[in-house]
Amino acid sequence: MLDAPSLQSATLNIHLSETFLPPEYAALFATFVHAISSAALAKLALNISGRVASHGDAVETLSLPSIVALGPMLESLLALRNLRSFTLCSPIVLVRVTDEELERAARNWPLLVGFAMTVNLSGGPSSRPHSNGTGNSKPRVPTTRALYFFWRYCPALRKLVLPLLDVVYVAARDLPPLAPGAGATHPLSELRVLVAERERDKSEGQGELPDGEARALAAYVHRLFPELVLEEGYHQPPKEQGAWCVPLAWRKVFACLEDL
Repeated sequence: MLDAPSLQSATLNIHLSETFLPPEYAALFATFVHAISSAALAKLALNISGRVASHGDAVETLSLPSIVALGPMLESLLALRNLRSFTLCSPIVLVRVTDEELERAARNWPLLVGFAMTVNLSGGPSSRPHSNGTGNSKPRVPTTRALYFFWRYCPALRKLVLPLLDVVYVAARDLPPLAPGAGATHPLSELRVLVAERERDKSEGQGELPDGEARALAAYVHRLFPELVLEEGYHQPPKEQGAWCVPLAWRKVFACLEDL
């Protein structure tokens, strides 16, 4: 049995198979958390792999059990209150992510310096959330609200990498308001929004973001994170993340940021 109370850094490689499905992840992580010290562990990386290569495969083969839900997976890990760095990578296996789950992560890990989530979203880059006119619907992918959560709850965060954030469901004018001068001291210097390269064509629909909306969102991001470093080609993924690309809508937003 694992017993590592002094463990400060861990990388867990998880392979999805017909005998090890997402519902079993919760038990795995509960065992892991029980074996370590939440006061000692500062860095955690999760790498998920498996045979499900597309949304169609997930529907035709393993269906819902093949989709990793972020909430149940993180339930035990949220007890790691001293976590400084968290990375989740799942380029093939589908992961379901919501704003609420990202908010819980930000709330429970207030000491984060780095948070990186490069995942193939189960909602799909081309998914459109149901109309929010009734107030009862929810988006199928995380939205731009996620940026606010990390700004509010993670004051030491310097690097933030997130999967596709929907820019249609929540317009810039509907994001949480900020008081004058809010965010002036937030140290975040690197922000990336990435989608799996194989899904790039499906994400182009979000490129319909009007120029005015792109500028408004860029202005909001600038107020949240005024210390962002925007180097030449910033809207392109770094070389080591060649399997990922920046969706068109966010390329427009980052281009507007460069002009602020």
